[in-house]
Amino acid sequence: YHGPERRKWPRLDQKLPLQVIHARPAGIARQEGFTIDPVWTRDLGGAGLGLNAPIHCPIGSELDLEFEIPGRDGRLHATVVVVYSKPETEKKKLFRVGVSYKAIKEDERQAIIYYVNDNLP
Repeated sequence: YHGPERRKWPRLDQKLPLQVIHARPAGIARQEGFTIDPVWTRDLGGAGLGLNAPIHCPIGSELDLEFEIPGRDGRLHATVVVVYSKPETEKKKLFRVGVSYKAIKEDERQAIIYYVNDNLP
């Protein structure tokens, strides 16, 4: 997308390791999910994350995530929904995945917002 920025919250380009504890493709029951490894953030913001993943994640899929942000004790937990997934490389061994938060504790979302704002160029 090359038009004007539509995001409500700024995004910070930041590579952080991330654990996908449970992934549920759209239309699949919660107990039938799987894990994805390795996954890294490309960017993060108050409304969602950009990820690099080794597999395609269908739009509408839900992912349960855990990750840390520098300078904050403890891991953050969020359930996110995939809003896009496209190949990063021609060989389709890495995918750019965009997710928005579906469930995240407000204090953890605020910690992400503060981290982003403190580290923007």
